[in-house]
Formats: sequence, C-alpha cells, structure tokens
Amino acid sequence: MGIKLVEIKQIKEKPAIKAYFEVNNRFMAVFIEKQGKKYQIVFIEEGGKKAFISVDDWKDPSTRKCKRKLKLLGFDLKEEEIERIFFELANDNRTLWLEEWTPPKLGKEDSDDLEEKARELLKDPLLLQKIRTVLDFKIAGMGKKKLAIFLCLLSKNLKDPKERVSSCIYGKWGEGKSFLAEGVLSLFDFIRMNSATLASVYRDSMKDPWFYDGKILYFGDLGDEIPDDLKEVLQLFKQLMTEGEVVKKLVMGSGEELETVELKLYGYPVLIWTAQAPPEDEQQLSRILPILPELSDKQREIVREFSNFEKELPREKFYPKEIEELERVVKRALKILEKEALPVINPYARLINNCMSVHSPNVNRDRNKFFGIISAITHLYQFQRAKIKIEDREYVVTHPVDVLYALYLVGEEFETLFGALDTFSQKAYQIIKEKVEPISCSLKELLSRSASFEDVEVRKEATHELKTKAFTNEELAEWLNVHVKTARKLTLKLYKKGLLDRIKEGRSWKYYLLPEYKQRGKTNGVVLFDTQSMLEGLLSEKELLEWLDRYGFDMPQESIEEYSIKVDDLKHILTPEARVFEITYIPPWDSYEIKLFKPPFTFDFLLEDGNVLRVRKSVLDEDLTNEINREDKNEEEGSEIEEENKIEERLKEDFDKEGEFWICKRCKSRFLSGKDAIYHLKARAQNPEVCVPVEEYDFSMEGVLGYEKRDD
Repeated sequence: MGIKLVEIKQIKEKPAIKAYFEVNNRFMAVFIEKQGKKYQIVFIEEGGKKAFISVDDWKDPSTRKCKRKLKLLGFDLKEEEIERIFFELANDNRTLWLEEWTPPKLGKEDSDDLEEKARELLKDPLLLQKIRTVLDFKIAGMGKKKLAIFLCLLSKNLKDPKERVSSCIYGKWGEGKSFLAEGVLSLFDFIRMNSATLASVYRDSMKDPWFYDGKILYFGDLGDEIPDDLKEVLQLFKQLMTEGEVVKKLVMGSGEELETVELKLYGYPVLIWTAQAPPEDEQQLSRILPILPELSDKQREIVREFSNFEKELPREKFYPKEIEELERVVKRALKILEKEALPVINPYARLINNCMSVHSPNVNRDRNKFFGIISAITHLYQFQRAKIKIEDREYVVTHPVDVLYALYLVGEEFETLFGALDTFSQKAYQIIKEKVEPISCSLKELLSRSASFEDVEVRKEATHELKTKAFTNEELAEWLNVHVKTARKLTLKLYKKGLLDRIKEGRSWKYYLLPEYKQRGKTNGVVLFDTQSMLEGLLSEKELLEWLDRYGFDMPQESIEEYSIKVDDLKHILTPEARVFEITYIPPWDSYEIKLFKPPFTFDFLLEDGNVLRVRKSVLDEDLTNEINREDKNEEEGSEIEEENKIEERLKEDFDKEGEFWICKRCKSRFLSGKDAIYHLKARAQNPEVCVPVEEYDFSMEGVLGYEKRDD
C-alpha cells in the first residue's frame, strides 16, 4: 500500500500541525496538538470522520491503538506502515513547531492591568456570584451543582490535604454530566487522564514523585466498560487520593527486555469523573462528594432555552466580550489564590461537629468533606477575611457566611450522605422532588390550619395543599416503573429519614414532601446532620469568643464585630445564586431560569413563616428582654421565697391537724397532704368563693351527691 506525505500545515494560534497523506489513492489528515505534557492525535478521513488518541510522545505512539482507530475510518494499515507515517513526520523540520510555539505574550501594561483587575475581584464581596455568572454562560441551570463542583476543584489549593474534595458526577446517559464537569473545569488547569497508562504515570513519577500533588485529574466518563489500563490507573490514584502515598511494582519493557521497576507517588490530587452510579467503596467515599445533576422537567426546559440561543446567536453575541473579559480575570484570580494560599482555621468547628450526630453511620467518613467545602469558600475569600498569627504563621479565619454558603450549596448532599441513603432511594427522592411540590410548613401545622374556623382563607389554602401536594405509593411505583411493594419500602425509608411526612386515609398512606427547612436526616428520630442547630449557632458571637478565649488567640475588635451576624442581617446577605449585575452580564435565558427556579436573592428566605429561625428571632428578643430585667427577676425570686415562708406560717394558723388530715378552720374542708392545703390557701386568696365559712354553708345539700362538701 502506497503512503505519501503531501503537505504539513502549522497552526499559528496553538502548538498544532496538520499533515496530509495520500494512502492508496485516498486522502487522510493527521492532526497533532500539544496539550500540556501530552499530545492529542486526530486521524481524519476524507468525509470528515475523526478518531482520537492521546499520547505522551507523538513520535512514538502505540501502533496497536493507531491501527484500531484507523480501521474504524476504513484504513487497514499494518503496524510497520503506521510507524512509517510517524517516522516521516518526526524527520520533517516543520513539526518542530509543536515544541517551538509560544503563546502570544501580553504587553506589560496589559499584564499589569489583568493582575490589578484580578486582585480587585478577589476583594469583591460578589466574588462567588461573579464566578457563577461566568459559569451561567457555559452551563444552563444547575446553579448549586456547578458551584459545588467549582469548590471541590478549588479545594486542591488547601494546605490541609485531608480537606481536598474529589467529585463524582453520576446519573443516567444524556443528562449533561460531562457537559457540567467540563464547563467548570474550563476555569482551571487540569490533566486529562482518560488515556493514561501505568507506564506514562511512571515516567511522570521519575521526573518528580510529587508531580500529581494538588493537581486536578479528569478521568472523563467511566461507563460500564472501563479499559483495563485505565482501570489500573484509576485505582492507583484513588489510593493516592485517600492515603497520600503509593508504592507499586511494575514490569516495564517488551519481549526479552523486561525489567521490574518501583513506582512511587506522593501527595493528594483532586479527582473528578462522571459515571452512572456513585462509588460504593467506603474508603474512596471519604474523599469523594457524589453529585447528582438536576433531572427535573424545569431543568430540561432551561437546557432547551439555552440550546435555542446557542444555535440562533453568533458566538460573540452568545458569549459577549464582557463575559470573556470576566473569565480571563477569574482565571488570573484563581492563579493568584493558588500561589498565595494561606492555611484555613475554623472557629466554628466545634459547633459544626456537634451538629453531626455520632449516630450517623457515615459521620467519620463525611466530616472532612464538609469542612473541605467550607475551607474552600474561606480560601476563595481569603483577601476579605480576618487573619491571625500563630507561632509566626498566618492563618485565614472562617467567617459565619462561609458556613452559610456551604449549607446553601451542598447541605442537601450532606443530609443525604449522613442519612446513608442508597442510590435507588436517592433516585426516588429526586423523582418525588420533580413530580411533587413541597408543602409550605410541617404536616401537623398544615392539618391544624385546615381545621381552623378563625380564618376561612387559611383553611381553604391548607385544604387545597393537602389535596394537590399528596402522592401515594401507587403513583411512585408508576413514576419509577417498579412494583408497589418496592415503592412502599422507598417511601418508608424516606419517611424515617425525615424527608417525607404522611397521614393515613382508610387503609393506605398519603405522603407529602417536606420543605427543606423541615427536612432532617434521621435514624429512629435522631437528627444526623442538624443544619437547623448549625444555623442558630452561627447567629451570635458566642462560638467565636469562646474559641478565642479557649486558645488565647487575639483578633481586633472590628474583626470580631464583622464576624458577628444577627438574624436581621440575613435579609442583606446575598445567596450565591443572587443576580446583581448589569444587563450585559445576564444570559438571555436567565430570566426564564429565574421564573422557573425562583432562586432566593438573600438568606431572608430562612425567616419565612414556619421556619425555626423566625422562632429563634423571637427567642433572641425575649433573651434581650430577660437580660434587661434580670435584676427585677432576681428580686421577684427573692420575694417568692418570702411568700412561701408566709404560707407555711399561715398553714399552721388556718389549719388543724387531725391524724393525716389537714382541716381548714374556715370551711372545714379536709386535705390528705400539706401540699394540697397550701394550694387551697392560694386558691382562696385568688377566689374567696372556694372557701365558704362553715356558718354560711347550706347543710340541706349535704348527702345529695353522695359525699360531704367538706370531703376533698
């Protein structure tokens, strides 16, 4: 078969070449691009059909892999012929472009201007909201999910490696898992691992055993059939992610030239991949946050709207210059954070740990992940947070708002994790959330409202909710396409976890989805991840002051005041999903998303009717009143003691003792104990009619009711 090199073109915009070959009277193109430390080779046939392969050395790729890919395109080449193609390319000077290419340098003024804008952004209170804006132009909807993944990836910078959080985005085919992952990854430097082998990892380890420490490793989609080479690499890095050290014997070479080498790796990388199900290994789950993309009809509507604009608008309109500039600034800001990362210290750790029940089967497994998300938020805002020095080392201090953000973004995931829901129960819960609206308050309160005769409108609304927001096991079985018995087991499990409530009608149950602030991960009534108590504990200076006092740390008074948030402050603290930008910063599909999902603008939603924080506010007000009147209260307590002493004296004066009986001298009533006699004295003081003097008593009524009046 004849093979002839026709032409080589150098791509000016990036380190890439495109070579054209004539193969047995057919044309074929070979596109080679340098991507970090790896190369991507693309074989392209005349009709435009492509086959991809990623290699460490483009001059010496795996001929077997190339042969398999070329066969898919209709080129049945021998391994020797493939070697000849790459031999010709390697000996052509035009391919030196792959190593010689350098990115166009920014002028000093441009570089300084970008650096200044990045540092201004890091001091912007709306930092996380602006990052979400960039992601909104890449990913339709899923506001909480994409920010949760962003924080997982950002955790690579954390100085405590135990807090670095890897992520697995799982769900069925076609739900946008890879699109979600790659959209967030576009803001970071990362290494694609979907074609890695143990040999390539070994070569990297020979350069530096710490090569992968603090790196983001993207394994792509891991479906049912994972190639054996990739499976070995994945297991290797899962071990490195959890233990920080891997030592493995490898057999390298081919034919008779085999040798045994030792692969050594150190550090804690951050892994991310997509799959159809979350990992089941407990050790791996200690460092992995499973994330299930939004699967609702509302989300599909947003994706459709996103797709409409993407197809109808040119690139510069769909992704405007303002967003391109903001993305550049965000990327530079993330580089600054990586270089200048400070260790994080959390004064609210004791409060958070106390809200994680020891009764949870997963508390030790999942604790560090939640702290990792909080620390990632503190790290992101480190230029806006208080710093303290401990033994000449500077630490950035976690703010209560950082914990609020973490609860808002991943609280639901952690309630599920601590409640130990299995994959099928999680799927059922997602379907229920898609099909049924949550009730506006607890079911007990809703039933009480429906029986109210004071307010007709309240009764009508409550009755309407009870009718329209209920579902049965039969309906769930239909939604999931399972047997009713299976649906019954699922609803019972979700009910015990505190995610649903129910009432019995006849011989069957009606179930209701509880609002988020009423949901709690439970096992036999024990709260496993108590977000409610966590929120209450953040609304005071107590935790911070106790932490400072416990360890003798110093913080300026103004910083202590900044770290004190009150219930009313929640009305002014923006959620990560708040829209606050000029019209050019808002995607054209954004108003549609707001209409469907109604994301809260501030944390004021925590003060809605029925929420415990509303009760908490009144309790705080009562505490303030009690504080002001404490002295009066003490005086009242003293007067009560004096009153008790007076009553004891009057007991002896107003009662005769006859055996075990106390007999009132005034009305002649008899009592079995002194306590009852004292109660009679107090009642007489309030209402004299309970103690009628014996001379005024009507003796004609005696015996009519079968007992004497004076009998107690």
